[in-house]
Amino acid sequence: YDWPQYLALDAAMNDFLTWCAQNQTQCGFGDGDPKAAFTQLKADLDANPVQLPSGAFANGFTLAYRLLFNMDEGKVIWPAFGQALHQAQLRDPSSFLLRPPSAASYDQLNPNTVVSCNDRAFPTSMSKLKQHVTASAAVAPLLGAPWAYAPPMYDQNSAPACVQWPVERVSRYSGSYRAAGSAPILVIGTTHDPDTPYQDAVA
Repeated sequence: YDWPQYLALDAAMNDFLTWCAQNQTQCGFGDGDPKAAFTQLKADLDANPVQLPSGAFANGFTLAYRLLFNMDEGKVIWPAFGQALHQAQLRDPSSFLLRPPSAASYDQLNPNTVVSCNDRAFPTSMSKLKQHVTASAAVAPLLGAPWAYAPPMYDQNSAPACVQWPVERVSRYSGSYRAAGSAPILVIGTTHDPDTPYQDAVA
């Protein structure tokens, strides 16, 4: 399922918020308790989304989406996160964390859902899906809920689409993964990565 993705995403966000609490001058978000401020910001955006100049609205999922795709840059972007989160608190539509997905981004996001549905195992019924989504949101309190209950967009929330998609999987490769006689294979995995959890490389 998506479980490792939720854990990796929340771990990366927790790393940032911990840094922010310890480096308030650089971060500039949260007034000493960035985790509580972030939780409140998500709730405020969901209760009262920010209207953007384009006419679109930014809510808690918009924030979670932008954080995920920008976290890949690593610690170098953390000061910019702090500034953008502060702007979002002020309901400033110029915050880059309030920008919804662009139309062009669906050229990647839609095929990504298709690949996920074909390559991964998901709950087999709507009741199991509900349990899965609820548990995933609970295990990742920082960013789990916005992803779990959002429209299918990326690796973290393919399950709702894949469980309901009445298309038979036809090309999933089930092995063998042995490469007898090959040179040694080096698998490289990154730690603290919200997209590709380190445990996947181990597996």
